[in-house]
Amino acid sequence: MHRTILGTVLIFLLASTSSAQVIIEIIDATGDGAGNALYGPRGAAVDSSGNVYVAGYYSDNAFKISPGGVITEIIDATGDGVGNALERPHGIAVDDNDDVYVTGSTSHNAFKITSGGVISEIIDATGDGAGNVVTDSTGVAADSSGNAYVAAGVSDNAFKITSGGVISEIIDATGDGAGNPLNYSVGIAVGNSGDVYVTGLISDNAFKITSGGVITEIIDATGDGEGNALNGAWGVAVDSSGNVYVTGNDSDNVFKITPGGAITEIIDSIGDGGNGLDEPRGVAVDSSGNVYVAGNGNGGNNVFEITPGGVITKIIDATGDGAGNALIGAWGVAVDSSGNVYVAGNDSDNAFKVRLPAIFADGFESGDPSQWSDVIVE
Repeated sequence: MHRTILGTVLIFLLASTSSAQVIIEIIDATGDGAGNALYGPRGAAVDSSGNVYVAGYYSDNAFKISPGGVITEIIDATGDGVGNALERPHGIAVDDNDDVYVTGSTSHNAFKITSGGVISEIIDATGDGAGNVVTDSTGVAADSSGNAYVAAGVSDNAFKITSGGVISEIIDATGDGAGNPLNYSVGIAVGNSGDVYVTGLISDNAFKITSGGVITEIIDATGDGEGNALNGAWGVAVDSSGNVYVTGNDSDNVFKITPGGAITEIIDSIGDGGNGLDEPRGVAVDSSGNVYVAGNGNGGNNVFEITPGGVITKIIDATGDGAGNALIGAWGVAVDSSGNVYVAGNDSDNAFKVRLPAIFADGFESGDPSQWSDVIVE
C-alpha cells in the first residue's frame, strides 16, 4: 500500500549561521495512510535515487518514501511471508543496487528487500550455523559488492553475509583477542575498502575489522585520552577517507578517529553552545566530510552538523518543522548525495527531511543575508 504525503515546508533563518533551510515532515504515525502505521522509527537510510527508508521499531515494519512523497510499506511483521517474522526492526541500510536490509531485534534476524520487492531472510538466530548465534540483531550495513553486515547486541558479535548467502562471524565477545572485549555490539558500518567498524555499547569501545580479518580496537572508554571519555558507544559512520565517527550515548559526545589513529572529540554535551547534545545515537557523514549527529535524549532532541573545520550548527530541534510536527527522540540519521539530511523521530513517530542551505539564485549558499536573492526550493 502507498500514499503521497504533502509535508509542510518552512524556511527558517538560523541566527547562528544567518542561513536558510527547508524542513519537511516526510512520514508520520499514519504510515502509508492505508492502515499500515509507523511507530517508533529508529533506523533511517537513503538510496542513490533519493528514496528514504525508515524502520518502525514498534510497528514491526519499514517504509520507503520517494522523493515525490509516495509512501510504501516494504516489509511488515510477516517478514518474508514464509514463516520468518520481523519483530522490532532496529537497523536499516541500503546498498548500491538499492536493495534494502532490515534487522529484527527480537526476531533475531535480518532481511533483504530487493528494489523489485522480493523479501528474503538472510540470517536468523542460528547465526553462521556453527554455534555462533544471533541474539538481538541491531545495526546493519551493506557494501558496494552486496555483502551485508549485522551486529548482534546480546550475543556480542557481528556477521558478514555475502551476496551469495555465505555467513561468517567477523568478531565476537573477545573483541581483538588482546584483552579488549566487545560487549553489546550495536553500531556497524563499512568503508570503501571493505573494512568494517563495530561499536560496543557496554564495553565503551569500537573496533575495526579489515577485509582480511584483522581486528583492532580503535577507541576505548578513555576517548581522546585528554579527559573526554567515551561512554555507551552507539552509532558509527565512516567517510570516504577512512575517518571513523563514533557517538557516545552516555557521554553525550562524538569522536573522530583518523586512519592513523588520531582521536578528536568533535562535539560534546554543549552542542553548538546554545543547544545541547543529549544521548547521541545516529551519526552520518556526507561526501564533503560534514558529520550529522542525532541527540535522542530529552535534553536535546536536536540534530547537529559538524563541518570538517569544526563549525557546529543545529539543523533541526524538537519543534520539528515548526508547524506542529515535533521531533521527539531523534534517532536514525542519513544524508544523501545532495546533502539533504533525514532524521527519524523514535518518540514522535515520524521522520523529517532537512534541506540545508545550498542553492540560491545569485550563487550564494550562506553568509551575508544582504547578498541573497530568491531561494530555489524543490
